[in-house]
Amino acid sequence: MSTFSWPALSFVAAWLLVGEWRRKRVEEPNQLTVFGNWLIAVISVAAVLTLVVAVPYGLLKTPDMGIIGNGSYNYSLAWFLDGGEGALGHIQIYSLPLWVFKGLMLLWATWLSFSLIKWISWIWQDLSVANFKVLTRSKVKPTAEQQKTSDEQVEDKKNDR
Repeated sequence: MSTFSWPALSFVAAWLLVGEWRRKRVEEPNQLTVFGNWLIAVISVAAVLTLVVAVPYGLLKTPDMGIIGNGSYNYSLAWFLDGGEGALGHIQIYSLPLWVFKGLMLLWATWLSFSLIKWISWIWQDLSVANFKVLTRSKVKPTAEQQKTSDEQVEDKKNDR
C-alpha cells in the first residue's frame, strides 16, 4: 500500500487508531458522541474502499522505484561515464526480479484480507452498541395519574421540611 499512496496509508492507519481509541472510551450519549459515531461509520466505509482500491493497484502495477535525473524514468536508467582519472571504486548492486515483488505483494494482500475481516468485526461490534440518535427530552404530557403522583411527591417534600 505504501507504493500506492502515503496519504491512503496514513488514512487507514488513522482509522485503525480511532477505532481502538473509540473501543476503549465509554461516554454518556450526547450530540458530540452521536456525531462521532456517525463520523466513524463514514470513515470506516472510506477506509475499506481505500484498501479495496490499494490491493489491485499493488498487485497489478509496477512499483515506483524513484528513478529520476539524467533523463531517467521508471523503465529506463541513463548511465553516464565519469571523467575521473584512474580506477573508480568497486560498486556492487543487489537486485531481485520483479516476481519477488509480486509474490511479496500477494502475501501482503492475503494478510490484509484476513486482518481486514478482524478489523471490520471490531468496528462493527463498536458501532452495533453505539448510539446514533440524539436523546431529546420527552414533550409528551404526563397522564393525570402521573401528574397526581408527582404532585404528591412535591407535597411530601414540603411536609418533610
